[in-house]
Amino acid sequence: MSALDPESIERALRAGRVEPFVVRAERAEGVAARRYARELAARAFSLADPGSVAIALRARARALGIEEAAIGACEETPPPHAVRVPLFDASAGDALVRMLWIEFDPAGGGGDRPALGARASAAFADALAMAAERAAPPRAMERFRLVAARPRALEAVAIDGESLGAAALVSAVSLWSERSTRSGIAVTGALRSGVIARVGAIPAKVRAAREAGCDVIVVPAEQEDEARGAGAGIEVIAVRTVEALLDATLVAVRARRDPERAVREARALFAEGWRGYRWPAIDERLARVAGTLPDARPDLQIETLSRLAAARRHLGDPEGSLRVLESARVIAESQADAVPDGPLTALEQQRAMTELKLFRFRAAAQAAQRAITIARRARLRGEHIKALGCAGLVEMGRRRDDAARACFDEALALTLRHAPEDAARSRVYLMEALGRLGRDAEARAMWRAAMHEVAEDEPGARGKKESWVRTGWGGALVALARWSEAREVLDVPAVHEALHEHPLPGLRARRHLGLALARGDDRDARERGLHLLASSTLAHGRALEPGLRSLAHVNVLVEAEVRVASARLDEDATARTRAALAALPTWGDAPRWLGAARGRVERALAKSSPDALGRALRELVARCEAI
Repeated sequence: MSALDPESIERALRAGRVEPFVVRAERAEGVAARRYARELAARAFSLADPGSVAIALRARARALGIEEAAIGACEETPPPHAVRVPLFDASAGDALVRMLWIEFDPAGGGGDRPALGARASAAFADALAMAAERAAPPRAMERFRLVAARPRALEAVAIDGESLGAAALVSAVSLWSERSTRSGIAVTGALRSGVIARVGAIPAKVRAAREAGCDVIVVPAEQEDEARGAGAGIEVIAVRTVEALLDATLVAVRARRDPERAVREARALFAEGWRGYRWPAIDERLARVAGTLPDARPDLQIETLSRLAAARRHLGDPEGSLRVLESARVIAESQADAVPDGPLTALEQQRAMTELKLFRFRAAAQAAQRAITIARRARLRGEHIKALGCAGLVEMGRRRDDAARACFDEALALTLRHAPEDAARSRVYLMEALGRLGRDAEARAMWRAAMHEVAEDEPGARGKKESWVRTGWGGALVALARWSEAREVLDVPAVHEALHEHPLPGLRARRHLGLALARGDDRDARERGLHLLASSTLAHGRALEPGLRSLAHVNVLVEAEVRVASARLDEDATARTRAALAALPTWGDAPRWLGAARGRVERALAKSSPDALGRALRELVARCEAI
């Protein structure tokens, strides 16, 4: 693969190939070449289908220092109804194999991913109808869509034609009948009146399946000879009927689902979302569970949809999150007598966080208040504390620090009465609000109490909690302009680990420490602080995509603010600032909340007016707190 051949690089990435990029990284010489090769390899890993990269190859990548979040992306277990599908890439004149499956779209309107042409869309609809004759769909057929494991890899591939019909049918029957697909099989074929009909480019598709590591390819019976002629090294199974297709691709035994167990397992997976950035896999699991829960369990449906909405928000799709929450609200209202208060308050909490992400502060505050009311009425102490925390975050987002303090104060009081050993999170939020209000002594008391709680924990459990506490107190000290003390609190190993390992609180810790260092007298420390801020968009790699990337760019705006104040905004920093402005959110009411301040920054940059730029950056950074 030539370094001067970007087209071949893009073709390999679309096909999910990883090994050529690892080999390239192993052979690269020179700092710049190695960095570029590692970045390409990380991109290849992040676009590879789950379960498609050998353990030995992953070990070689780790030895090269390739980004862990990217390697981890391909280590997830594929869904049990996933199918590997040969697709013809007309732009490359060749075929590639990609993992696809059908997915429940609770709100509707999400669209297929990847986008399908008219013939492919018709073939998919026919496949669902034919599948429904063999396995009853648990929800209306129009609520299911076709998705790729890595939609971004196929953005440049025109998918149109009938050849994905057989694969879509297999995935649908697998999901609806609870029979898993067999591993290592690629499927191609059109559907016509219950017969598996011929498709184009069979030799290319057979070769692509072999190169993708498939053991078997299922093809239409009338193209058996053509497939075998190109099929050295891969088993060819030729099928004529839908029944033969399903026998070849699905295991015989049903995996009986227990709704309670399915939700419990999804709940546990959700709790691991930020460890290695697992939100895409969590999103798939929650959608799968939501699409199979019985109508008689609206409580489980609402809980699962609420978590699915949170996953969509973390994936950078707050508008999609809101659509999912709307579907949950419809269930809650239509079955009000059958839904307990726990799922209802959790639903309103997630609505508050999604409305906040959309910069719709009034709607967010109303949802948070409904969550508080439900939890208080039902005496759900844990949910009441979380609902108060949501309300406080909403108030901080709209710069109402005293209202936020009141929410966090009440949450802490409840926690101290009922779970005093687990009050650190409430104290962290409260100390930040107090710091922003200038109430030093009260914030300091929260800091001491929180660190006492950390000291009482088992040594192995202290690390992340300590980084959260120090980040919160560091934020309060920065708000109080106590730069020296902020450096002492934040420039320690527990926070250093968060800077690189955990996007949250890592990005906020990076902002507070970077700002505290940049405000000091030591020149080397100042440069280190500016570097911490400037490198925010690179520090966590693909763990930022796409939900946290705008938060990382806010740190770059903070860097620009510091540089303007000290007359050090050079050409590179200006370019980063422009990139950060372009990366700010555009969803929901973000343009109305951020637009005027962003416009003032852009105009001041164009006019090279330091005073105006400094004022505009301060205002924009303050408004970005809502992110």
